[in-house]
Amino acid sequence: MNRLIMRNNLSRDGEISIILILGLTAAIVVVGVGALSFSSNESLISGSFGKSSRAMAYAEAGARDALARISRNRDYTAGVYTIDISSPTGSCATVLDGCASVRVDGTTSPKIITSIGTAGTATRKIQVDASYDSNGVITNKTWMEVRESPTVSTGSATGIGDASATLNGWTNTNSNSGVLVWFRYASFLPANCNDAFGTGPVPSAGISKSASADPSSFSHAIASGLSAGTKYYYCAIASYGSSEKIYGQLFSFTTTGASVPPPAIPPTAVTVSATDINDTTSVFHATLNGLANPNGTSTTAWFRYSALLTLVCSDSFGTRVPLSGGTDIGSGVAPIAYSQFANSLEANTTYYYCAIASNSAGTSFGSILTFTTPANTFPSGMAVTSDSPPFITIYKRSGDTFTKLADPATLPTYAAYGVDFSTNDDYLAVAHSNEPYITIYKRSGDTFTKLADPAVLPGSDGYGVAFSSNATYLAVGHYSSPYITIYKRSGDTFTKLANPATPLSSRVRAVAFSSNATYLALASDSPPYLTIYERSGDTFTKLADPAVLPPNNGYGVAFSSDDTYLSVGHSVSPFITIYTHSGNTFTKLADPTILPLSTVRGTVFSSNVTYLALANHSSPFITIYKRSEDTFTKLADPAVLPPNNATAVDFSVNDLYLVIANIIRSPDITIYKRSGDTFTKLADPAILPGSAFGVKFTNQPEIEP
Repeated sequence: MNRLIMRNNLSRDGEISIILILGLTAAIVVVGVGALSFSSNESLISGSFGKSSRAMAYAEAGARDALARISRNRDYTAGVYTIDISSPTGSCATVLDGCASVRVDGTTSPKIITSIGTAGTATRKIQVDASYDSNGVITNKTWMEVRESPTVSTGSATGIGDASATLNGWTNTNSNSGVLVWFRYASFLPANCNDAFGTGPVPSAGISKSASADPSSFSHAIASGLSAGTKYYYCAIASYGSSEKIYGQLFSFTTTGASVPPPAIPPTAVTVSATDINDTTSVFHATLNGLANPNGTSTTAWFRYSALLTLVCSDSFGTRVPLSGGTDIGSGVAPIAYSQFANSLEANTTYYYCAIASNSAGTSFGSILTFTTPANTFPSGMAVTSDSPPFITIYKRSGDTFTKLADPATLPTYAAYGVDFSTNDDYLAVAHSNEPYITIYKRSGDTFTKLADPAVLPGSDGYGVAFSSNATYLAVGHYSSPYITIYKRSGDTFTKLANPATPLSSRVRAVAFSSNATYLALASDSPPYLTIYERSGDTFTKLADPAVLPPNNGYGVAFSSDDTYLSVGHSVSPFITIYTHSGNTFTKLADPTILPLSTVRGTVFSSNVTYLALANHSSPFITIYKRSEDTFTKLADPAVLPPNNATAVDFSVNDLYLVIANIIRSPDITIYKRSGDTFTKLADPAILPGSAFGVKFTNQPEIEP
């Protein structure tokens, strides 16, 4: 950066040729093309001046030479020409003492003269603005010195010890006065050298540098306070004028000795507004969002929420999501965004929630925020399949009463087994005997209308059926090869996907998608009895079998709503096998202390993953467990039990109701209402379905219509 400085002492009047009197050499060098001479009072320098003064005198000599040329020819302009003041050659090729480099610009008044004088290592630059009249007479001259800004460079650190080091730098003030220099340093890498990072300025008052045309060094010793074995970044900084600063390069050094890790500090947790509240479906859910800063120590983060008024965040209120563990935030030093899905929420309800983060140094809590779910527009109900007409019976709930709706205009063709609602309750799928083996209905209010059959049908009697949580996929387990048929939905059209690459070997009786639609589990008649696929796009790839498999024919299969657990009902003891999974590995848990007494044909987790209910082939026909961590403890049997062989079981989405389907003996379905750990039988529906093989609640929350 250049600066223009008005120099009164440079003002000269008159139009003269140039005689430069060199006091150091006592010689007169005649320059230019004119033969005029300076008067004695216009001598530019004396022998006692230093290099910088001589450089200024040479610059003035060059400017006067240009003025003389302009006075003879007002149209004179020139590119750069040189005047060798140390020898008469005029070439400046070898500068023994000094040189002037001159440029004249401008075709009209004023002419701009730039002259740079050099004396050894010193350089001075002046600018003369020369105005002239119509006769070519120079009427005014303004002389200015043009100074270069100071420069600063960072040098290598020296004297490095366990806690000390000396920082070094260089500066050239370029003859500017009032130059201060200093350093800044930090144990982290800044984006660039600036006067805000880390520790500084050091020294606090800076180091004053005198005006000079030559570079000079400066240093600052950090006597103590550095950490052993630590890399530090530093740079030199200079200032001049009122606020102008110049920055050197970033350098680094590493102190000697072994590094000592800083003490761990707790993370920081911030609660962020919930999103996707009910999103695109009519299932009540929300995405809880937060920010967590690990502050350098490995951190895990989660949320808690409750419908009860909560003013202060803690890790004891309401429901934890996930139920255990959480999101790995890492060990950085910047806030990381994380989210968890809260499902099975009640309609038209205000929820209180907060973000929580924990590391080895402690646990931190975000503030309590709220969100409110929308009102319900369709009361809950359930669908029951049976082996006699109408094969599908659909109920609508009002309070604790379940009332049969009018049958769909088109019914399944024969005995129906599996049944499932899509997540938004817009679709109802029924697996049954006889072609087309799968019947799909679309709901509008209380009316269920059969859709056109898929172009490719399952190859045989359908048994198990399940929608994925996003209602994109529909899986049908059936009697003959390929035993599983998977469809992808687009609008009201269901298109068969390619079969999984690993074929199955026997009838698939039950199917279940994980809540995140990543896994598809199948229960079948022959080893391995349990088959698990991982979905990637539209491709389903078989996972390695769990190390411990169900011991015999699989009948029922279910994922917990948080995808932590997978249960499989089967035909020999222990009759129920429960897995937990990490990634793609499913590990069998210890069996419950009290086992079911017979074949488990249906299994379901409550939405809050507190309960696991089983449909048994023999008395008591129903078994209910309560979960605590990975332990499942059998509850007392309900006072009134199902009347006969149970075939299927389901919880309502808010865990308020539990229904058991059974065959042969009326009432065919037994509906319980839960209060705490007690399940009380409700009055039977006025119209019963007949021998029931499948049952499924809608996915709507349980509120009064």
